[in-house]
Parts: sequence; C-alpha cells; structure tokens
Amino acid sequence: MSKHTPGPWEIREAIKAEHEFDIRPMRRGDAESSPPQVFVGYRPIATVKHDKRLDKDQAIANARLIAAAPDLLAALKVAEESVGDMRSLQIVQAAIAKAVGSA
Repeated sequence: MSKHTPGPWEIREAIKAEHEFDIRPMRRGDAESSPPQVFVGYRPIATVKHDKRLDKDQAIANARLIAAAPDLLAALKVAEESVGDMRSLQIVQAAIAKAVGSA
C-alpha cells in the first residue's frame, strides 16, 4: 500500500504557465485566504494542462476530480464499513484498492 500526500488538496493556476492548473497540498488557513495566496516550496502533486485538444472547462473539471481524491478515498473507507449489499461492497473495495495501488 502506498502512502499519498495527505489532503486536503487545492487547485491553483500555475505560476509559470498560462495554460496549466496545479494540484497542491492545502496549507492550513488557505480556505479562508482571499485572494488565494501562492506558497513557494509546495511542489504540485499534479498539473493539468489545457490547449486546443482539452479546453479550459474540461481541464478545470479534471483538476477538481484530482484535488478531491483524498476526500473521495476517505469517503470510500467510511462507506466500506456501512455498505449493505455484497455487490456494492465489492465496488467500494475495488475503488479503494485502485486508489491505494493494491488493485
């Protein structure tokens, strides 16, 4: 089982590139900061790019899905304990296994 960067993660427009969004660990207090602060030293977990083949709206949607990954994994682990039927349990367990690298 691999260990991922703890969440929450956030999306920021990339500093060095106009057509990129970085997914980074969120520092405590970031959710309340307005305007968002840019923190030097936090390397991106992932970068989503957009261009002619992938428009900006689709790139943002992809970045949101990636940024939600830690929360989704935590929700799946809760659901694993309470899901009622075997088929649903198998689906939840397969998704957890894929997320943690044991699939």
